[in-house]
Amino acid sequence: MIDTVKRLCRLLESSFVSAEQAAESLGAITAVSGDNVSLTVKPGDQSISEALVVRSAESEEPAYVELVPTEGTAPTVAELEASFGGYTRTPRVHSNSPHRIIFYPRSPFTSHTCAIIAEVSPGERGLEDGQTTRLTVRRDVRLD
Repeated sequence: MIDTVKRLCRLLESSFVSAEQAAESLGAITAVSGDNVSLTVKPGDQSISEALVVRSAESEEPAYVELVPTEGTAPTVAELEASFGGYTRTPRVHSNSPHRIIFYPRSPFTSHTCAIIAEVSPGERGLEDGQTTRLTVRRDVRLD
């Protein structure tokens, strides 16, 4: 799954990429929402059970991609940290809200950046040994 996320980030960091290109990079498009906002994908990567590409409101470009790991293959927080660097915890609104952490891997000379937001099920030692339950890979305009 981590290699797929790395490839997806490189694609989303491009000057222009369509939502369809992002979806096709993950597998076969199986459904398009009635309002053409989201594309459901049957992932080619067996470590991903579900994938959804959501189109940006202003363009044909993807806003973000939702990935659900296949049971038993979810990356740990330590594996994500080793691949994407340090993370920041996001605030939890309620005690039953999911734990989320965000990674900002940086690639030089790109027009966009990639943010990786992981929903985590804490382990015995909290987030340190937690398992990912969902990943959102967001396409952001580079501001720096």
